[in-house]
Order: sequence, then structure tokens, then C-alpha cells
Amino acid sequence: ILLYLKRNLFEVDICTNGTLINIKRAKKLSEILSEISVSVDSFLEKKNDKYRGIGSWEKTMHGIRCLLDCGIDVHTISILNIDTLDDIEKNISFLSKLGVKSITFIGQISVEDKFNPLISDEIQEYLKEKFKALREVYSNISINTREVFINSGFNKCFAGINLFAISADMNLYPCLLRKDLDYIDLSKNVQGIDDLFRILRTKVHNIQDGEGICPGSKIFYY
Repeated sequence: ILLYLKRNLFEVDICTNGTLINIKRAKKLSEILSEISVSVDSFLEKKNDKYRGIGSWEKTMHGIRCLLDCGIDVHTISILNIDTLDDIEKNISFLSKLGVKSITFIGQISVEDKFNPLISDEIQEYLKEKFKALREVYSNISINTREVFINSGFNKCFAGINLFAISADMNLYPCLLRKDLDYIDLSKNVQGIDDLFRILRTKVHNIQDGEGICPGSKIFYY
């Protein structure tokens, strides 16, 4: 699939928790990709495992080291919530020492209409000042916070428009966070890889507004 994507001039970025990456797989990926995104929510093993599953932190760290050893740039993605706000600087310091040069922070998405405390004026102002100071300290690292702030980030979701998710059971979703939405069973409804890419290329023309879902996101029909 990766080779097909590269040949057809798709921009390819693998987003993974890194738990299944070993040195053999990292070497193979290095032949195709130059960068991989890995989810790391905390430099603390216990806190990271709270969100990613018990034992995931140790496996993720091993996966990141394998990727870096094989010459692949690792871009990390960290979900921000109230529980992790105080860890931002320590997370950056930890990842920097690992050899990570690019870090993205994403505001936790509140599914449906639940209030997201990150959008309060007080916390938004705190985050602006925090990241401004951190960029001066860690000038050698790219710190992406576009998805943290209200006017430029998570209130503009493109799930189901030009972002899709394929689950391990081969279902194509408009948003991996909302598995209650309609999906396409690729194992039954897609006749080969060319058919899959035909669906992806034309899906944007069939978007309709959905009701009762995250603000800014869409649901697709087929």
C-alpha cells in the first residue's frame, strides 16, 4: 500500500503508537518513508499508559528508538487535557533528549457536545504564554500548536472531508474517535486497491452535514 501511494504521488504519513515497531520493521519503513508520527501523551510511563493502555509506554519508547536508529525522523503527537497541562515542558525536554525534532500538541476533542475545559479563556491564555516561552528555550525543535487554540485548531475538524481513518478490522471511518458513525467495510465493499483510492478521491464530493456530532466535523454517506 505504501509503495502504491508513493508511486501515485500521495503524501504519506503513518500515525502510530509505535508499539509494534521493531528494528526489522523500522529498516523496511526507512526504505519508503522519511518521517513517522508517533503518539506520546506523557513522559511519565504511568500517565501515558492511563490513556494508551498498560505497557504501551515502554513499547512506544522502543519503537521510537528503532525508528531514529534507522534514520527516520520521528514526529510526536501529544494530546493535551487538564491532566497533562503541567507536563508540557517536561514532555518537550524528554522527547528532545530522545532525538525528536518535531512535536505537535493537540487539544483533546470533546466528543458530541461535552464541554472542553481547554477552550476557556483562562487556559487558552495560559497556553499561549507557555508555548511562547518554550519556543524560545527549545528553538531547535519544531513545536506545532495549531490544533490547541480555538481560532486556528480543533474547532475546524476535517474528519470525513480530507481525513479518513482505517481501523484494524478494515473499516473506513470519517473519524476514528467516532466509531458510531457510518463506515465502509473495505473487506466487502472494495474490489482491490484501485477501487479504494477511487473511493477516497471522490468521497469529498459526497460530504453532507451530520447531526449530533462534533462541531465542525462531517459525516459521509455512500
